Amino acid sequence: RWISALWTWAAHRATEARAPVYAYHFEHAPPGPDAARFGAFHTCDVPYWLGNLAAAPQRCFSDIDRQVSDLTSAYWMNFLARGNPNGDELPHWPQLHPELPTMLRIRPRPSAGEMLSMPTLSSIRRHVDGGGSMTILP
Repeated sequence: RWISALWTWAAHRATEARAPVYAYHFEHAPPGPDAARFGAFHTCDVPYWLGNLAAAPQRCFSDIDRQVSDLTSAYWMNFLARGNPNGDELPHWPQLHPELPTMLRIRPRPSAGEMLSMPTLSSIRRHVDGGGSMTILP
């Protein structure tokens, strides 16, 4: 549901934006007593992007967490400076194209891949074209 909503937003944005659109899915669960229960939850990526893991020492962040933070911070700084998150030593983050949507999956070994399978994408298009909406809310 979340990725479908992201695609509908990004596809619309890509047709009207004057700058490229980039999409990501943060898949690295932060450590903590409820890590197995919650996994990578909404906004858990913020301390990684901002590079301030030290602000929550009770989470016992590991070297892998710091590696993910360094990576995400580098993408963020590149994007802020140039409007493009890519850099020399970073795994390539593809621009989102509505017809063939890809996104970066952020985890210890980040990789770009399809956002939605073509059958799923076709189904969502039919739903939206028929007047339906995609939302992250149930």
